[in-house]
Amino acid sequence: MATLTNHLYVLQDVTSFNNTGNVCIWPAEEVMAYYCAVHQRMFEKKSVVELGGGSTCLAGVMLAMTLKPSRVLLSDGNQKCVETLEEIAVACRKHGGENVCVSLIRWDIPDHYNDRADSFDFVICADCLFFDEGRPHLVTVIHTILKLGGKALVFAPRRGKTLDQFLELCSVRFSRATLFESYCPLLSEKHENLMKTNKLYKPDLHYPLLIELIK
Repeated sequence: MATLTNHLYVLQDVTSFNNTGNVCIWPAEEVMAYYCAVHQRMFEKKSVVELGGGSTCLAGVMLAMTLKPSRVLLSDGNQKCVETLEEIAVACRKHGGENVCVSLIRWDIPDHYNDRADSFDFVICADCLFFDEGRPHLVTVIHTILKLGGKALVFAPRRGKTLDQFLELCSVRFSRATLFESYCPLLSEKHENLMKTNKLYKPDLHYPLLIELIK
């Protein structure tokens, strides 16, 4: 019975709130990490939060460990992901990433982020536009926690109309909301090659675009 109970507990964990971050590291997260690495100087001595980073927050961890931002907050809305991020943060602090912290941030619960209003120079976020109900909340969170003049970098594939719908919501709230389809020569080259050589490659699902938001 104990074994069965443990299995039921695990099942509850993996089917809990927005579990996509426990599934894998999504391509948009890898692309975002690469983009941040290329533009490291942009984040120097700046405060950065990664929203919806799943169980790795790959880009946020990379920034914390390769540069010295003033602080990096790793976050997700799934408790199981946050528990894993806590372990990662402990390891980061042991190896020089002293300014890393972790928080559970559900975008539909204002108490999770209202105390961080106007706190961050940068928000980074990858492939978090899929759920219809989540997009308006994500816009609100980003707008709330960014400093005036702060910048958000949101990477996501089009996935039908989901990216365009998010961009439309952002255009109402932010002073500038810009979509970039080509933002990195290396990625553009790989994108073009895949379209020619891989029939399974679907840009609508696989190629992350970049939305840059300025508060």
